[in-house]
Amino acid sequence: MMMEFTSKMVEEIRSLETKQIDFQVSEEIKKRLFDTIISASVGSKNPSVAKMKGGLVPSFGKLNASIFFSGERASVEYASLINTCMVASSGFQDFFPSRMTVNPSNAIPLILAFAEGTKAKGHDLLKSIYISYKASGAFMDAFQKMSGKSESFIPITMGMAAGVGSLVSMDNDIFSRYLGCAISAGLGLNENLPFVEKCFPAMMAREISFLYKVANSLPDGKGVDLTKDIGGESALTLDFKTERVTRSDIRCNRVDGVLMSAVEAVLALREKLTGEILDLRIEIPDQVYSRNVSGKEAIDKLDAADLTKSLPYVIAHTHFYGVPEPSFLEELPIDKNIRDLVGKMKVTTSDDYTKLFPTFIPIRILYETSDGMFEKQVDLPLGHYRNPAKWSDLRRKSIRITGNEEYTDTLIEFVKNIEEKEIGELMEVINSESIGKKEELGTVIS
Repeated sequence: MMMEFTSKMVEEIRSLETKQIDFQVSEEIKKRLFDTIISASVGSKNPSVAKMKGGLVPSFGKLNASIFFSGERASVEYASLINTCMVASSGFQDFFPSRMTVNPSNAIPLILAFAEGTKAKGHDLLKSIYISYKASGAFMDAFQKMSGKSESFIPITMGMAAGVGSLVSMDNDIFSRYLGCAISAGLGLNENLPFVEKCFPAMMAREISFLYKVANSLPDGKGVDLTKDIGGESALTLDFKTERVTRSDIRCNRVDGVLMSAVEAVLALREKLTGEILDLRIEIPDQVYSRNVSGKEAIDKLDAADLTKSLPYVIAHTHFYGVPEPSFLEELPIDKNIRDLVGKMKVTTSDDYTKLFPTFIPIRILYETSDGMFEKQVDLPLGHYRNPAKWSDLRRKSIRITGNEEYTDTLIEFVKNIEEKEIGELMEVINSESIGKKEELGTVIS
């Protein structure tokens, strides 16, 4: 049954390989490739990355893949492990707006490593990323049909395996076995993972890379119960027709969902405010209240993970410190100003906004000050797939993060015209100079 299931997947992937990618979709793939590289620049400061580089570089075997931003080389397996950790720990990677946590761009470093190792061209890379997003999204939809399923590694492991298998032109039978073992790998991942603290996508990348090495001798995944483990009949009808790249949201700042709308509204108002703040009223859809407000008003009692999901905290942080930047997750200041502003907030739900959600992610913020009323409504934040980020938006984000305008422009120009370039050339651009010219990468710029 597993081979029958994965063989159908291979047929779908082969069909996608023969189709021309629409120009607009290709542009969106390029944006996500660029955004993933810039996101990795934030994660490159993660202590886990330094530990891995110290222990794994230089590695044995063929050193045919690059470590981002360093000029160092390693095997495809170790390069994908380290580079994926950079992306996954950044907090900036794109995501499918759903109740599942699926960041499809976590597959891009692995596909990049294989593309460099096989001397692939840019058009091959773009097609593999396209197929990777298709597979991730298809499994995400299948899992969301299952009651109670909100977390799973399988959409990403399948995105990784589908992208790699397509890139290297695997034999159909071997490709089917490879996908079956990727499903098993996704089911087998757990929290007892050495070396990479909470960076599960990095371990997925290493696992999928290793499975490729032994692809010719892989079993057919008979140990997996499709009905119990991956959704039975709903999973057997995976949707590869829906466009996926154009349905992922790009983070223009380090939050997601209604918090993206909130940051945008506060940034639009903060420079216009005059007078003493007397009251701060916020209206949101009912569906996001429990996740982002209920129990999260008492900010002194929250840990870092909950603070970054707290609507009152994020609004106050943005009001005083500007855009939530790389330092946001590490520093999380809770000072008297933030406490006082949170104390003046009143968050309510709106029937109109509840009806609009999730097609829209509306928020209305109303400051009452001694000088009058200041109001802003945001229906769709910048970066949402219905309000997609432009190249100019990604350029501003990159310069804000890296502090390096010349590097940003060079990388954008290369990615925009990547089709006939070799991936090794892209890596040379990525590693052309130190990406962080600020004294501190996490400096907040409003």
